[in-house]
Amino acid sequence: MFKSRGCITIDDRIDPIRLAEGLADALRRVRAKNVKTAKTSVTFDVGAFRFVSNWNVLNPFSRGELVINRLAKKLEYNVHYRFLIRLMIYIIFAFIGMRIAKFPPELLYTFPMMITILFLMSNLIGRWRLESFLRETVELTANNRIA
Repeated sequence: MFKSRGCITIDDRIDPIRLAEGLADALRRVRAKNVKTAKTSVTFDVGAFRFVSNWNVLNPFSRGELVINRLAKKLEYNVHYRFLIRLMIYIIFAFIGMRIAKFPPELLYTFPMMITILFLMSNLIGRWRLESFLRETVELTANNRIA
């Protein structure tokens, strides 16, 4: 499965347990499922069927883990994309549709490539949005706005 890792710098004055609770609350607000909190980590599933818009910050992902590393002053994240499954389904339907419509052979390969590029761009934007979401949550927790 396609996954992404990254980290966000955090202030070392933030209590890791409080930050983990703040992150778990924020994930629940965006309808993550099976949110589990340990002392310095949070794991979550997104689930295949959620009643959320495509603009939901967790839409591109299937599951993830957030680990607070106080010594390194970082919040490390590891998320798994639903990208490959969705991409394969769209490419298969594109090939079937184009064969039925008797498209020229040049277009038969161009259209799936365009879909692949769009999905890659979509997932890059998804990662950027996730990092923004995590930064905002860390900032709100540091400012005592999330209990």
